[in-house]
Amino acid sequence: MTTFSVWAPIPVQAEVEVAGQRYPMDRDTSGSCPGWWSAQVPDVAAGIDYGFRLDEGELLPDPRSPR
Repeated sequence: MTTFSVWAPIPVQAEVEVAGQRYPMDRDTSGSCPGWWSAQVPDVAAGIDYGFRLDEGELLPDPRSPR
């Protein structure tokens, strides 16, 4: 399993798209990390293409990725 996470405090929905497959993300509601979303995705190979969708919008690159 690979955990993907993104900080997005305003959207009401977030997904990670990995190699064309979408996975819903869960918002951190614990209060310890407000605005963070995460999802665990199985069988992710190193270097695979991925991005985030916020509120069903366009696919966005990972803002923390150097590529």
